[in-house]
Amino acid sequence: MNKNVMRWSFVALAVLSMTACKDEPDHIFEPTDLVSTSNGLFVVGSGNNYSGISGDLTYYDYQTGKSSPKVFQAANGRALGTNPNAGITYGSKVYLTVTEENVIEVLDKNTLKEVRQIRTTDQLGDKQGIKPRQLFAMNGHVYYTTYGGENGSVAEIDTTAFKLTRSWKVGSYPEGITGTPVEGGHLFVANSNYGRGKGTISFIDLNKQDVSQSVNTTSVDGIKNPMQVFVSGGEYYVVDLGHYDEKPPYAQSGNGLKKIVRGNDKYSSETVAPATMAALHNNTFFTVDAPYGAGAVTYYKYVSGKATQLQGMKVDSPCAINVDPLSGHLFIASNSLVGGYASYNTNGYVREFSEDGKQVAEFSCGVGPSCIFFNTSLLWR
Repeated sequence: MNKNVMRWSFVALAVLSMTACKDEPDHIFEPTDLVSTSNGLFVVGSGNNYSGISGDLTYYDYQTGKSSPKVFQAANGRALGTNPNAGITYGSKVYLTVTEENVIEVLDKNTLKEVRQIRTTDQLGDKQGIKPRQLFAMNGHVYYTTYGGENGSVAEIDTTAFKLTRSWKVGSYPEGITGTPVEGGHLFVANSNYGRGKGTISFIDLNKQDVSQSVNTTSVDGIKNPMQVFVSGGEYYVVDLGHYDEKPPYAQSGNGLKKIVRGNDKYSSETVAPATMAALHNNTFFTVDAPYGAGAVTYYKYVSGKATQLQGMKVDSPCAINVDPLSGHLFIASNSLVGGYASYNTNGYVREFSEDGKQVAEFSCGVGPSCIFFNTSLLWR
């Protein structure tokens, strides 16, 4: 949803730990990952439900410089389904959330053939299992968020039998999720509240076996619609989409990359860079600022407490962003323009930029690109 990218090998959605409770951890733990190879990337196309356009998966091969559309359909002989939203690679597999189908597709990373189709409503029930959104993986488990009922859920599955091992209720309409494997593991979740304001952050302590005692959910002053969460240099950051005017043109404001400031009894935030989406690489943020109704798109690099506008970068209607963990190159997906306006019924495209903002390549992808993630091999230190 426009109104409403993991610092690991795919940086798809990153990290924030917030809780006002007394059992808050004393330290921020960051993963120490080592990417050995990066061979290409996947682009999730969400399609267009209203126009009857199924979602798909595009693969871009670094060696050949060519993109292959609808690789899921080619490998499995069927369409991916309605509104796929996110994807990750973990070990030898690819995991994809297909929101309107209430499924997670598990694929062999090399052949892209289906290994298992997980029905989230079978695992969490018809109420809490609806609309899976984002994914994260560590310590032999994959975690996914669902919109669920009044409050959403986070589910943990093993990567051998793909069975549900634990689940937790979090805040309203959870989106981004990530975590750290240090000291038994912790998860961090951005609860968007569907863009209606009063979004929250949930912290899950995986050491606690009693799931009712392991979740802390808190609000942060100045954060209304959190979508992405990061940890960098021992500080917490959130991409907050802010709010939208109730009357046309429904202008978006209050959005940005925001650093969390800890007080004695509450948490506040300060905006450090304009943003509606961001990616993190080696403690450097790259942001795209394209607020709804503004008519202009700007790009920034934020490092060492300073935000600098990047000149020369351009896409028409930005949808997703990520940074290759090995090369540091930035990839931004966009809707195409038809008649001067963003088209939600035609194929989109992705542009590749160097770290200094110079365009390197461009390739086509499916309709409604929603997520970029990388075909990497990962070694842990």
